[in-house]
Amino acid sequence: MEQRKLVGFLGYWVANAFVLVVAAAIFKGNVVLGNKDISGPFAAVVVGLIVVLLTYIVEPIIAKSNIKRSLKSLKLKEENLNGLIYFVVNVVIVWVLKLFASVLGMGISSVLYAVLVGGLLTLGQWAVYKTVPRK
Repeated sequence: MEQRKLVGFLGYWVANAFVLVVAAAIFKGNVVLGNKDISGPFAAVVVGLIVVLLTYIVEPIIAKSNIKRSLKSLKLKEENLNGLIYFVVNVVIVWVLKLFASVLGMGISSVLYAVLVGGLLTLGQWAVYKTVPRK
């Protein structure tokens, strides 16, 4: 793997894990990391990794689909359109992963908190995207 891609991958992973820990601290009782088998920090690391891997899998699907062309009518800048798409992807990923709470150790109490965590993940990923050199 190319060094820049590896740095980006690791940056997204760390940012996702950090955001999950912060979200669990802010939304106590509604976003929970850890269970009787898995510690909170370990759950953040594992779920952060899974979010990165799923995002990398979804990325080419989005590029090949007509989603961006369909959303052009919103008249958003390309960067904002990408942000909107990744926000939706993150919310869906968080909601799906919370269904595996007993295995992954991440619990979300409602759709509202899945949306909030998805938004925070998107902000964290955007920060990494802006700081990690791509070329």
